[in-house]
Amino acid sequence: MRTNTPDKDLVYHQDFPSIRQFRDLVEGFMRETGVQNQSGDRISWANNYENGTLSYRLLGDDIVLFYQDVEIMERQKICIHPHAGQQPHFLIKYIVDQNTDLTLDGHIRLSQGELFLCNSLWGHEVDIPGGYRGKILQVIFSQNFLTEFVPDTYVQHPDIYHVFRAADSKVILLPRIPLSLREHLQDICAILESTQPIRVSKIRLLQQFAKCVEDYFCYFLERREDDYEPLNDRLFRTKVLRFFRENLETDWMGLDILSAHLSISPSTLKRRFCKTFGSPPHSYFRYLQMQHAKELLHSKAHTVSEISVKMGFSSVSSFIRCFKKIHGHTPGASARRELI
Repeated sequence: MRTNTPDKDLVYHQDFPSIRQFRDLVEGFMRETGVQNQSGDRISWANNYENGTLSYRLLGDDIVLFYQDVEIMERQKICIHPHAGQQPHFLIKYIVDQNTDLTLDGHIRLSQGELFLCNSLWGHEVDIPGGYRGKILQVIFSQNFLTEFVPDTYVQHPDIYHVFRAADSKVILLPRIPLSLREHLQDICAILESTQPIRVSKIRLLQQFAKCVEDYFCYFLERREDDYEPLNDRLFRTKVLRFFRENLETDWMGLDILSAHLSISPSTLKRRFCKTFGSPPHSYFRYLQMQHAKELLHSKAHTVSEISVKMGFSSVSSFIRCFKKIHGHTPGASARRELI
């Protein structure tokens, strides 16, 4: 239901969305916004207050994924009312892209790239400023989904259990998420926002989202541990090497992504990195990458050109120069002579 406040802000009131009632919610939304076009599970609208598109996939009775691409002309407030006394369900919201921050409950700023989870006991308000443009992925899922797809290691963990059992309305917020999780979420967004049909089975989408949830809680618990244990030199080294080795077949990720993964500032990262490894982050990453490139060459499973593409180089010649700088000879010579 839409109302106007005395200062002319638009206010939307709705119950915490449930899976079984999602189609009813979409129909009500269509009536409120004046939907101009509907094609399968994709709708678009435009009015004096906002315009956008909504794409969704219902995966049985246990999960619904929906992706919104919106532009808001006038300031709005969305009031979500909790579902108390019913079988709990859960919401994950991922801010894919936006031109300005949202505000949650009057004081929590939601920035691009942030991810949070809550249960259906949580009533909340979201303030959306006028002129807002953004893309948001949201997923509602049931207790049955958790039981079938998410390991008990996470569901039963004391730092997470209270949310899954709807013991309170606490929000689990991740302001920075690892690159691997971001890529999984972007894959789901690409499927939902595509205007061309993408044939993806329901079970594959379920498994893909389950992997996102598992990565989400793994990273959340790692950050919790870091809150209680300072990032000492040994832990710093371990986390850097693990992250680098997971990304050797990609281009250099940049200081911002690496510092976000380690939850430290870029300036602190550069200082600690040189102290721990004896070289700047980019140089050490390239060193490990060229060691891996040599292993790939010796396996004879990839050509020099294929390896250069896998590692994100703009050209084969750039890859060869980097390889020679570190190993003292070209990749071709390394493959022929099998130098170690």
